[in-house]
Amino acid sequence: MERDGDIIKGFNFSNSKFTYSDISHLHFDECRFTYSTLSDVVCSNTKFSNSDMNEVVLQYSITTQQQPSFIDTTLKNTLIRHKANLSGVI
Repeated sequence: MERDGDIIKGFNFSNSKFTYSDISHLHFDECRFTYSTLSDVVCSNTKFSNSDMNEVVLQYSITTQQQPSFIDTTLKNTLIRHKANLSGVI
């Protein structure tokens, strides 16, 4: 299944666990991920914008070909284990 830039806007994913999920090519806009864990997720070209990702653990899969992007997103006390594209983050 191939996705072409689906936008998920305004959802609250707080206290969620994403494990072995493929969230590639998704755009999360104005979403809340506070206290969530994303473990071994494939997130090639995934965008997080205008979102709250405080206290999040993000461990994306080594099969991720393009790093996720964080644009105007709050990342307070967030752990990201690999490189990521950051722009306007707090």
